[in-house]
Amino acid sequence: MLSQTTTANDFNQSLQAKALLATKWWPYANTSDHYCKWHGIVCNKERSVIEISLYRNYLGDRPHLGSLDFSSFPNLVTLDIDYCGLEGSIPEQIGLLSNLTYLSLWWNRLTGNLPVSLTNLTRLEYLDLSFNNFSGGLPVSLANLIRLEILDLSINHFSGGLPVSLANLTRLEYLDLSFNNFSGNLPDSFTNLIRLEYLYLYRNNFSGELPDPFTNLIRLEYLDLSENNFSGKLPVSLTNLTRLEYLVLSHNNFSGELPVSLANLTHLKYLVISKNKLTGPIPPSYGSKLNLTYLDLSTNQLNASIPNEITNLQNLVTLNLGDNNFDGPIPSNFCNLSQLRYLNLGMNSLSGSIPLGIANLMNIEHVDLNHNSLVGLIHGNLSRISYLNVSSNQLSGNLSFQNPCNLKHLDLSMNHMTGDLTSLLDCSALEYLDLRSNNFVGEELNNLEFPYLKFLNQSLNKNLTANATVQLQSRIEKLACFAVL
Repeated sequence: MLSQTTTANDFNQSLQAKALLATKWWPYANTSDHYCKWHGIVCNKERSVIEISLYRNYLGDRPHLGSLDFSSFPNLVTLDIDYCGLEGSIPEQIGLLSNLTYLSLWWNRLTGNLPVSLTNLTRLEYLDLSFNNFSGGLPVSLANLIRLEILDLSINHFSGGLPVSLANLTRLEYLDLSFNNFSGNLPDSFTNLIRLEYLYLYRNNFSGELPDPFTNLIRLEYLDLSENNFSGKLPVSLTNLTRLEYLVLSHNNFSGELPVSLANLTHLKYLVISKNKLTGPIPPSYGSKLNLTYLDLSTNQLNASIPNEITNLQNLVTLNLGDNNFDGPIPSNFCNLSQLRYLNLGMNSLSGSIPLGIANLMNIEHVDLNHNSLVGLIHGNLSRISYLNVSSNQLSGNLSFQNPCNLKHLDLSMNHMTGDLTSLLDCSALEYLDLRSNNFVGEELNNLEFPYLKFLNQSLNKNLTANATVQLQSRIEKLACFAVL
């Protein structure tokens, strides 16, 4: 009996050795060594291959997945070949790997439809086929993989609707179908995936309203439905997703008002609902989302004034409310947002002056207030930041930027600014400078004073005179041209 077992093991080892050599994926392996010692190969005590793991390895010229004889590896548990330039399609033979629990082929050049035999891998817990060129629809029989916990099919060319049977994968914790061409409504049965913690469906063509039972997914921590064609009102029951930390619904057709109940998502750190058709005010209760670090409600039709409560968000790093219909003054106590680095309130109808609190923010780097009706002065210590756009307002007074000046992008165009431009001479890091359509006086700036400058516009300032150094240099260049002629 022992000899029969030994003979069977030797035969299996011989088959595995031949199968591995036939792929030519190990061009630098020492073939005198047992294949269990080759890079990326793991064997059990009987020297049967249980794992093939290769990452960013050279597998020869145009390696083909079909060159691996799957029938030679009945005990394979892990097949992990990532970022190796594999070509071809997944062969039907993969269904023979009945013990496989982990399959990852991400970032290769694989094409074609998913083989139906893939659904024979009923022990599979992890499946990652992202960053390839797969196409076609998802097989209905994918629902056979009932042990799946991780499913990542992102960045491919899959299309069609989601099969209702996908709801059978009730152990799923992570689902990423982003960057594909899926379409249609989300099936109501989708809400059976109650263990989901991460759901990414962005960059597809999904449409329709979010199904009401969608909010049964109470374990969700990350939800990204951006860049689709979803419509309708935001479900009030989103508030059931109390574990949410990351919610992105941008680039859709959602309408109606912001649900007040979203304020109950106290774990939320990242909220993006930009580029939709939302109307109405920002509920003051949003100021209670004290864990929020990123808030983007830009490019909607939100109106009324910006609530003062928004300045209670002391952990906020990014605030983007640009391209809406907000009016009234900018809240004066912006100084409370001590962590703020990025602020965009541009393209609204805001009035009043720029609060000193914005200029005093220690971490601020980017301020965009363009196309409003702001008046008054520009605070001198705004020169500490790298990006400042206050174009198309009604700002006035002289420039008095302070040292050090860290500005790289400065747009003061289409205001009523006066005085000379000498305080800008300390802003030597400038790459973009637009001063057009103001009332500046004195000499124009010499672009040679700014070694990194790529764009300069000083036009439509009728009291600015040509820079003497620039004029002299221009004359010298003309004389040099005549001398050559």
